[in-house]
Amino acid sequence: TSLGGRAAELVHYGPEGGLTTGASGDLATATRTAERILCQYGMDESFGLAVIDSDTVRRGELGEEVRDAVNAILQNSLAEAVDVLSRNRARVDALVAALLERNHLSGAEIEAVLGGTMS
Repeated sequence: TSLGGRAAELVHYGPEGGLTTGASGDLATATRTAERILCQYGMDESFGLAVIDSDTVRRGELGEEVRDAVNAILQNSLAEAVDVLSRNRARVDALVAALLERNHLSGAEIEAVLGGTMS
């Protein structure tokens, strides 16, 4: 979900047409989450169950491996988000139109516009 803003920029404007700095906070959040997946939660097969403290990473031990693995997680997650938004482009466009018209929507109104959850 943290990469949704960047994915929306890619889907709406294209890779050449308008990446902005607006997603920078989301990218920072996604990066921290990916680092935790690798270094704290033991949720990556290549790193296994070992907990890797941030000092070890900062000192350079495993730093490049962690950075490469974090980037792989982020790239895969971004590709998945772009895929979901692309497959649901008409629904996203309908939501944008409704928000431009009314500026605020309740949960029920959002559900009505989207017609269910995006997959």
